[in-house]
Parts: sequence; structure tokens; C-alpha cells
Amino acid sequence: MAAQLAHLLELAARPAINVQVLPAAVGMSRTYGFSLLTFDETDRALFVDVPPNGLFFEDQEDLLEHEIAFDQLQASALSTSETRTFLKTLITEYRRPS
Repeated sequence: MAAQLAHLLELAARPAINVQVLPAAVGMSRTYGFSLLTFDETDRALFVDVPPNGLFFEDQEDLLEHEIAFDQLQASALSTSETRTFLKTLITEYRRPS
């Protein structure tokens, strides 16, 4: 687990990647995972992670609903700086001998 968290920390140092942790105490507003995909300014899609293969949507209403949900999740999450500190703490805890 420490190695995986360290990898996330390395990714978080890249300028084009933002890593944020959403604490479990905040809760989640969705019972499924989703990804907003942007190919260019006008070509966007929504991927909803449901078994067995997931679903893709291109409808603007679906996109807008999930863009709002993403903004709410991001606002509830730790900041990128707080996330890096949190990951460092977890890495230290996982590397401690038990």
C-alpha cells in the first residue's frame, strides 16, 4: 500500500495532474464512479463505471449533471496541498513495522 500511495504522490507532483482525497467522513453523492472525458472543446463524453462494461453518454444534459456533481465532489475534497500531506502521513504509517 505504501508503494501505491508513493506512486500517487509522485503523480501529484506533475504539473498537469491534480490528486485530491475525498475523506470518507464527507460521504459521496454518487453510488457509482464516473469520468468526464474531454477530447477537444466541443467533443466531450461521460463514462459511467457500471458492470460489466460501463456506459458512455454524450448528451449535454447528462454531461452537465455530472460536471456539477464533479465540482461538488472536488469542493468537498482535501486541497491538493492537504492531499499531499495526507498521503505522506499514510505512507509513513504503512511503512511502520507492525
